[in-house]
Amino acid sequence: MTRLLVALIAGVLALVEVSVAAGSASAVLPLALIACWGVLRGVDEVVLAAPTVALALGVTSEERVGWFLLALIPLLIALVLVERGRQRGRSAAVGAAVAGGGSLAYGIVLLLAAGQPRALPAAAPALLAVSSVTALLSALGVLLLWRWRAQTHTRGLFA
Repeated sequence: MTRLLVALIAGVLALVEVSVAAGSASAVLPLALIACWGVLRGVDEVVLAAPTVALALGVTSEERVGWFLLALIPLLIALVLVERGRQRGRSAAVGAAVAGGGSLAYGIVLLLAAGQPRALPAAAPALLAVSSVTALLSALGVLLLWRWRAQTHTRGLFA
């Protein structure tokens, strides 16, 4: 059930971000959510969120859904590596690193998919700024969700 909930929330966040950012293909909020939730709960909890976000972004932009899905794969790979390293739920720094790296790879893949590899040097400051914001949001998400779990002492959402 939480897999569907996370996918729905990520899709809504993608639509909200596209509407606020005037058609931009940026996915700061959904990437931060996928990263922090995936660090806390594992990649299997967020694997449905990637196609949902890709579909939401693809429908609202001129790019194909497949490019967005391809751009989200590095984030999922990073979550798999974190899970294999048994670092899940350990720190906000892990969430920030996963989100920042995933966001950076997302931007690079979309630039390459648009056929603009020469635009990478000019886009580097913007890509670094966006990945930094995504990393910060993911770290805050890990801290808040982990703290919320500690306060509620319930098993279920983060068991």
